[in-house]
Amino acid sequence: MKKIITLLALAFCLNGRGQGEYIIEINRTDGSFINTGPPIKGISLILPNIRAYKENAGIFIFPSAVDTLYSIDVSNDSIINKPLNGNFVNELEYSNSLNKLYGLLRDFTNNVKYVATLDPMLGTSAAISSSIPTSNTNQGISTFNQINNQYIFLDPAGILYTIDVLTGNIISSPSVSLTSNQQLINICFNDSTNSLYGIIQDNTANLIYLASINQTTGTVAYIGSGVAVGINNSSSAIDLANKQYLYLSYNGSSYNITTFDITSGNVVYNNVMSALVSGTNAFSLKYDNIRAKLFSIHWGPPPCGDCAGIEQYINTNEQVNIYPNPTKDVLNVACEMVNEKATLTITDMLGNVVKQMPFNTQHITFSITDLNEGVYNISLQSTEGVVNKRLIIVK
Repeated sequence: MKKIITLLALAFCLNGRGQGEYIIEINRTDGSFINTGPPIKGISLILPNIRAYKENAGIFIFPSAVDTLYSIDVSNDSIINKPLNGNFVNELEYSNSLNKLYGLLRDFTNNVKYVATLDPMLGTSAAISSSIPTSNTNQGISTFNQINNQYIFLDPAGILYTIDVLTGNIISSPSVSLTSNQQLINICFNDSTNSLYGIIQDNTANLIYLASINQTTGTVAYIGSGVAVGINNSSSAIDLANKQYLYLSYNGSSYNITTFDITSGNVVYNNVMSALVSGTNAFSLKYDNIRAKLFSIHWGPPPCGDCAGIEQYINTNEQVNIYPNPTKDVLNVACEMVNEKATLTITDMLGNVVKQMPFNTQHITFSITDLNEGVYNISLQSTEGVVNKRLIIVK
């Protein structure tokens, strides 16, 4: 949950030159990349590594601004769908054989979660599994077994869940066998060998290792020697034809794309993505085994430099900073570049207005103790448009 709060603090407001969100194609051999199209319009922020990929159609699916669910054609960055993600389903995975999108649906009231289907066209969701204790999730640590129709994720408590999406049954839920100096930071299923792999961070040696993971027992086994690269915003994918595990990470100063040989664990390539300039990023790695291309999401500058007058290269959404989120008693709303009278409105999930107030300053703080626990929409409206956010209240 701390990651969500941190990312919601990224703000630049209406009329800012800003940057843009892109799908990029990465060359793993040298760390270079190209934008697959112009900036994707309307995206205000993205939560790293909560994403899925519809391989048979070349569609990247991810949530933006906590609530909007984007489906993007990787060939040109065009928007196919962008409904609201009505129940805040995350840890997204796509089944190409079943043609369905899956994720974790959290019930904040009862402090449980469910594996659920999520409609990428409508944003509606439906639980398919029995309840799983605690509403917490490990952001980005999930994968999908395309062969056996299994949704796999790591619970923050260190439990590795495997769920049969056809029945909703929990197939296995062992604790992952790690020592106090080890941490499993992402996982990826290899459909060609019907086996699970992941990256283990060794905090004593300050190295990461490719490892195989037994879904039934939770035991892990290092494959090959380690490498010193970052662990932040890490994500992974598997190139089935070349038998390679692809790993994207950030070490605090640069982004690396590291390629492991799955059989030996040896590092095939390890490159800094040198084209990434300060203030930009890359995350949410996905490999398209049909098109033999490696994609990720990239937050970067518009390709035309100073192009504030060209509509396709401007993020025209006003990005508002709301914090803390989730919250239980007080909410802060800020935007440094507000220059005219605006109205702040909070509505419940049925569309009922529960709070409304003027917003003609850069920052306001107000109490929400009179609101019940749940999910709300918060919008800031001015003469230049409306910005919508998702607010979570937990008592």
